[in-house]
Amino acid sequence: MFVLDVRGEEYELDGFYYRDDGVKVWNAFIRHVSTVLTAAFGPDGDAAVAAYADLALWVEEMRSPDKAAVTSFPASFGSVKALTEALVTIIFMCSAQHAAVNCSGVVCGYRGEAARVEEESG
Repeated sequence: MFVLDVRGEEYELDGFYYRDDGVKVWNAFIRHVSTVLTAAFGPDGDAAVAAYADLALWVEEMRSPDKAAVTSFPASFGSVKALTEALVTIIFMCSAQHAAVNCSGVVCGYRGEAARVEEESG
């Protein structure tokens, strides 16, 4: 159950599927990315992440006003957990959130009647 607080009044929203399903997808991404990064950076992962030169270059490029210009991007990553959170945020926004926003309740690519009209006239 999702509780929405609007100006001090609470509203219970049953069946808030975007949140319900989104949390499941988010948690799956967290588990997967965390497992991959832990395997990649080894038992001393936090120190390895902090010392990883290519990661520092990526951070610099993401924050650079002449390149990606993402000023809210973290200035550095000091732990596997911080890197996991950033990567999962990017993955989620480019996959699950994008699909939810752009394909809300309709199968992507569905053209309905327009497709039938084209077939009949074609």
